[in-house]
This record gives sequence, structure tokens and C-alpha cells, in this order.
Amino acid sequence: MSVHFVLLRCRPHLIYLHSLFPVTCFTPVVLLAILLFLVGCHNEASETQVEIIVPERERIPHYDREHIVVDQSRSFQELVDPPAELVLLHNYLQNPNELTRVPLDLMFSGFVGPGFGVQSLSPNRLLILSNSQLIEYDVSTHHHSTIAGEGQGPEDIYRASDITLKDEMVHIARGDMYVSSFDCREVPCKHIDAIYVNFRPQSAAVGETHYTLLELGDGSDPLRLVDRSGKQIAAFGDAYDSEEYPILTNYFSQFGQVQYSSSTDRHILSYSAFPYLYIYDSSLELLETYELADFSLPQFIFEPGERSVSSPQNDLDMVNSIRVVDNGSLLVEKLSVSHITETQDQNYRHEFYVLDLKHGDSFYIGGHDRPGQKLGVSTGEQVFVTDFGLVIYDHDEIVLYWIGIE
Repeated sequence: MSVHFVLLRCRPHLIYLHSLFPVTCFTPVVLLAILLFLVGCHNEASETQVEIIVPERERIPHYDREHIVVDQSRSFQELVDPPAELVLLHNYLQNPNELTRVPLDLMFSGFVGPGFGVQSLSPNRLLILSNSQLIEYDVSTHHHSTIAGEGQGPEDIYRASDITLKDEMVHIARGDMYVSSFDCREVPCKHIDAIYVNFRPQSAAVGETHYTLLELGDGSDPLRLVDRSGKQIAAFGDAYDSEEYPILTNYFSQFGQVQYSSSTDRHILSYSAFPYLYIYDSSLELLETYELADFSLPQFIFEPGERSVSSPQNDLDMVNSIRVVDNGSLLVEKLSVSHITETQDQNYRHEFYVLDLKHGDSFYIGGHDRPGQKLGVSTGEQVFVTDFGLVIYDHDEIVLYWIGIE
């Protein structure tokens, strides 16, 4: 296996979503860092002085269930025949500076923030979702083109929130109640469809004949199984239990992710603020749950009178991302945030685990730190895993790198 780096440059003035907090990735950690999330108005004077710390553990789905605890000490090297992209991730985490980096300029108005995503169709062909634009990039020729732009036309994508890939078909969940599909069997990718689903999908997973979509809403069954025409087949899953304030269910759904493992026929649901991974079988019943041990819950302050949720200031953990790997494994990224009161810095620790969904085993891949982050300024590197390699974002140089597998 040979490894190469390709440099992708971004415009520096587009890196920050908010003047006080760093935009770190398209996954829930970015949104969790927003100082104040306004969700409406309320005029009842009796509620104006009330503050509630959320999430409340007893309202988290199946908090009292017996969970499979993710092993934090079992080495990734014990995993038999690990996928190549996970081997590459492990090598990067062990020796990030030993690999040669080949620069490549990519001048696009993108940033690593909400709605950012990347997939790879080969070691030389990337798809980048940024600012509701889908960009195809050929590493070997340095050529790139915009496949879909932000807009509400028939081939545009609007309020894109997630990108997923299956069998050279790309699917994009959109906050305007659509899922767009692109055929990438030929170059360039071509738009083929946009189906209406009658709810706002926050995250999408793709099966042979269906989508599994996480609804951005306040219902008790947040996962929707729909066919390729958009018709709903079933609703299932578990959400934060907040009947008195259903807006909290909606709030935590914004930081949720769904994946589908075709080799095991299982649906996986995670919420950034909760330490559990929910695994559903082919009958859409909860099969098992995994728990990240020693997980420090974020402490949001919810003010019912103002209908607002403020960002937590405690040391906390988050499920930053999940990704199904072809052999029936699930890659889990945990993010730990610690605060330094004197300087108002934030230290980030990223750790990666792989779960064997077939046998219930788990392994620790490795981790890395991004220390000393001033308010509004991120430092260090951040990694995104794709089928054919890694995308590394350097917060110091404001640069994306591609590390492909040949």
C-alpha cells in the first residue's frame, strides 16, 4: 500500500461560523459550540425565571438498560483483517508527521463547518460538500467542478446537511425536506433525482431499496424508513423524552447521526450529547446499545421562558461522528472538550474506536489532541475518514490534505 498527501486550500475568512467559537467540523461539535440557540418566543411570566440543566440522564433513551461498554484499552492491532482506511487512520494517529504531503490548491468558497462532508470514489476522486455546494475533485489532474450549487432549482441542493455514498451513487439530505441523488458511475457525477419526504432529514443512510433518515423534529420515533420514491415505510427509533418541552427533543435531534450496515442489516443511531449508540435490527427493533464509558454529559442551560438553550461551559464529551465500514464495523469518534478558566481556552481530544457489529467486540484505534484553542481560533489537525483515504484539516494553516490509499 502506498500513501500520498494532496493539499487542498480554503479561504481563511470562511473558517468561522461564529466570532466567538471555532468551527471544527460538519458534525455535531460545531453546532454544540454555538453560544446561543434561539428557538422561539414564549410570554408566560411564570417560566421566565426557570433554568433547567439538560440533558437529564433519566430522559436519555434507555439510560437504564444494560449496555455493551466500548473497550477503551483493547488495541486496534488485535482486530483481524482490519479495513485499509482504518489501518491508515491508525498509522496517521501514531505518526502524523512521517508521511509526505503533496500540496494541491483547491480554490473554493468552502469551510469545515456545518454541512461540510467528504466522500471518495477512488484514491484520486473526491466529492466535497460545503456551503450547500457539491464539488467533484480529480486528484490526478487537479481538475474540479461544481456538480450542484446552492439553490432551489431542480438540480440544486438547498440547506444540505449530510452526504452519503453507496455503489457510486451519492445522496444528500436536505433541510428543505428533500433527498438529492447523483450518479457518479461516470465522470462527472450527474444529478438524477430529488425526492420529497415531507419532513426535514438531518442525517441519511442508504440501503439497497430504502433510505434511513433521521428526522429533525420533536416526535418519539425519529428514524424514518422511506423507499426511493420518498414514501414512508415505517417510523422507529428513540428520542430524548421531553413531553413537557418537546422543543428539546428537536434540539438534540440536530446533533444526531444515522448509519446503516448492509452486511449486518442494522441501523445505528447516535446523539452527540449522549454516551449511547443504538443498534436496530432488520425488524426495526432495538437490538443492543453500546456505551462510551466515563462520558461527561454536556450541561446545557435551557430557559423555558425564553425558549433558548445556551452552550455548556463544563468539561464534556461528545459522540463527534460515526461511520459504517464495509465489513460490518462501526467507526466511532469521541470528542472530549476541557475548559481552562483562567485563559478561556478550550482543549480538544479526539479518540477513535471501532465496533464489530457482528460479534459485539470493540477496539481502541488511537487519538490526538488539539490543545490551547483560544475563543474563536482553532488549532491543530482534524481527520475525516472516507473509503479510500483520509481528509485532514489543518486549523493552523487553514488547509485540507488528502491522504489516499493506492
